[in-house]
Amino acid sequence: MPRSPLGAPLALALGAVLVLTSLVLAPASVAACSCAWFDVATARTQATHVFEGVLVNAIPASDAAPGRAVFRVDRVWKGRVSRTFTVQATIGLTMCPPHLEVGQRYILYTAGSNAAPRVEACTRFAGGESLETERRELGTPTQSYLSDHGP
Repeated sequence: MPRSPLGAPLALALGAVLVLTSLVLAPASVAACSCAWFDVATARTQATHVFEGVLVNAIPASDAAPGRAVFRVDRVWKGRVSRTFTVQATIGLTMCPPHLEVGQRYILYTAGSNAAPRVEACTRFAGGESLETERRELGTPTQSYLSDHGP
């Protein structure tokens, strides 16, 4: 079968386009999240604060400041936590939990100092259906901002 004089250059051009397209559209390298989850007792011992509250405001990080999450706190199991409590946290799409959403209720374990508490990637937390189980494991709060008709 005779070869077309354009066959080889056309095949070369299509090959080059395929290689360039795969380089441009290749996914960026991402680090997988590998979390070591501690049991409640260990997480509580290691935490600076342990509290439950609703996320009322999320402020993404800027060049000048880390991201911040502002909670309306209902229960406290460890640390000095005010009714409105702000922690440093990664806000927005993140690879590792916790993924915090405004309006949602969480039990959080913080790291860092009393002056600059932070929620770290892979820190123990509870939200949604796991809240009741986490409350039972934590036991009686040391402080509560709830009235008799709380959540």
